[in-house]
Amino acid sequence: MADDDLPREYDAIVLGTGLTECVIAAALARIGFRVLHLDRNDYYSSEWAVFNFDGMQRWIKQEQTRALEKEAPFSSELYQELLEDGEVLIPLPQHGTGTSNVVEKVFMKEAPADIVEVEDKTSKLSLASEAAPNITSQETTESSEIDSQNVDNLLQDSDKRFEESVVSETVSQGDHSTQSQGKDQPLTESEEQSENAKIGQEKNEENSVDVAESTGKVEEQQKSDKTEPNYDNVEFVVQESDHKAQGAGVKVAEKEPKKPDKVREWTLSELKKEWRRFNLDLAPKMLYSRGSLVELLISSDIAKYCEFKTVTRILTHLNGKVEQVPCSRADVFGSKAVTMVEKRMLMKFLTFCMEYEKHAEDYQEYQEKPYTEFLKSKKLSATVQHYICQAIAMSTDKTNTIEGLRRTKRFLQSIGRYGNTPFLWPLYGSGELPQCFCRMCAVFGGTYILRRTARALIMGKDNKCVGIIDTEGLRMKCNWVIMEGGLASEALLPENSRNRKSSRGIYITDKSLCTDDQDQITLMHLPPANGQTDPITVMELSPATYACPKGLHVVHLTCQGCNSAEEDLKPAEDLLFKPVEQVEPEPTDTRPRVLWSLHLNQMDNTGCDLNEKTPENVVLVAGPGASLDFEHSILEARQVFEKICPGEEFLPKAPNPEDIIFDDGQEAANGDSGFEADVNDEGADQEEGHSQDTDSEVDAGVAEEGSEWS
Repeated sequence: MADDDLPREYDAIVLGTGLTECVIAAALARIGFRVLHLDRNDYYSSEWAVFNFDGMQRWIKQEQTRALEKEAPFSSELYQELLEDGEVLIPLPQHGTGTSNVVEKVFMKEAPADIVEVEDKTSKLSLASEAAPNITSQETTESSEIDSQNVDNLLQDSDKRFEESVVSETVSQGDHSTQSQGKDQPLTESEEQSENAKIGQEKNEENSVDVAESTGKVEEQQKSDKTEPNYDNVEFVVQESDHKAQGAGVKVAEKEPKKPDKVREWTLSELKKEWRRFNLDLAPKMLYSRGSLVELLISSDIAKYCEFKTVTRILTHLNGKVEQVPCSRADVFGSKAVTMVEKRMLMKFLTFCMEYEKHAEDYQEYQEKPYTEFLKSKKLSATVQHYICQAIAMSTDKTNTIEGLRRTKRFLQSIGRYGNTPFLWPLYGSGELPQCFCRMCAVFGGTYILRRTARALIMGKDNKCVGIIDTEGLRMKCNWVIMEGGLASEALLPENSRNRKSSRGIYITDKSLCTDDQDQITLMHLPPANGQTDPITVMELSPATYACPKGLHVVHLTCQGCNSAEEDLKPAEDLLFKPVEQVEPEPTDTRPRVLWSLHLNQMDNTGCDLNEKTPENVVLVAGPGASLDFEHSILEARQVFEKICPGEEFLPKAPNPEDIIFDDGQEAANGDSGFEADVNDEGADQEEGHSQDTDSEVDAGVAEEGSEWS
């Protein structure tokens, strides 16, 4: 869309494409607001973004460059002709202040020491040389005397091995052999889409309908900074490897156990060749199965744009080793880590926690006391107390009893809905979720432009914002401005908003923290150590999440920041990973080795009131923060929506296209919009190995389900 065709007046202008901003934009567009959504970056999701490896390299360079650059001074004289009488400008920073201390480290060789390229003509000789022993210079001289018959035998043997390897490779490749030809050639656009389709094995093979094509208003499309899944006709799908989901209307993909892989010696050049297969989150988070985001995705029908896997295990560090925590009833009874007496203790206490409100007399005197004291009063063993505090409630010594019981109940309520743990992980990363809401906004008329933001706010005589001057020098009128806190100037932010920060670490490792025969998605909670006041959240992602290629794992560490991310996360790194400086690790050390790492700090303003100093119709929202889940963002989005549109329904379900009556009296054709769920196609989908659920089935399943601890 050319600037000449771009409208100049909107009901709301949203700056930044973080989750909270995107939810608000979708909710406003859904009830008919004219929404303009801008982002200064060339990718969606802002500080929530997810990148492939190449995209992450570009982001690191960009952030490090921004940190060194000095922002050009703002000159209001340039825009005086755009202002009316009595209007003034409040400049906004262009570089942003949300991310700092970005440090990348590589712990691999640049390339293999010896690179041998084998041509087809020399394949047999190469195999023969592999079969022969190492030859020194002296042996080379003597080799002329080797009997020719021995050479013939050796070559015959290599011929046989070569033919067997070719047959084996041909059988394994099957009909895909033609696709592998020319794999080193640059990919065309269609080939790139084909490559991405291989990575997302569960995705539909139909051509995706772009958001821009749906609305005709989206100017900029996100570049290929990450693996792009096909969202069309995708339902709320939960996949898991070792548990059959109990919730009705949920599609579960069973996964066969695999043999443990040998630890491969990776180099940086090999890692870069697999750049498409990485999805690295800047702000990874998980969803409670009964959390507010899951309920919103289902009720608004935005769930069809995203896909999830269940978190398969929760680990804890106990007695010097990493152990799996039993969560469900079956896990408790099947666990060998606890005695029969401890199993009864754990079962009895968790059952009590599900209805603790009815037994206030049991914890009345401990309400404001630490949760640990209440657990001791229940005569629970040290192991059971550790499981409850560190893995289930994820509490600290400062957590009081009421908060500990609330966290425990919340954990238990989500177990059994989709798996043996309470959590879901978004396929392709948490950064995909903001884009789901962007799509809903665009479907209902929202306009999206990347690489553009506001240069200044225009303030009227009554101290209300009447619009913005964008980075192209255009004046845009609006009734409301919603922006992420990192984009605001000092004049708009409260004094304490920059005091808090979160520390994040992203690690590519050569194997899992706790190896077994299946691809696991892991959550772990580490208590504060070495004088720290806040715990560290550990997430480990296997190739099953499309976070990394086969043979690697991605680990995310997050905590409330006190110093730089490197300093804050050092205790967890020492505990979980092999020492980087140790060239020859001890044979008994089974910890994974870090191949690549990234540390960064993000501004965390989730705990303060950002709108103390803002004009009445300018709303600042918080960034990701250090929390495990999305609850704060969804709650904040609801509150902002209620402030702007009191009494309106928050993100109601989109109408069925078949029920829409157009002005010309014609009805929408089936299959044109991607919203419908055709029951007649269900059998065909099941024949292809898929199961399709109608919206009513999903809703009914959600209504009927209950926690297995109920």
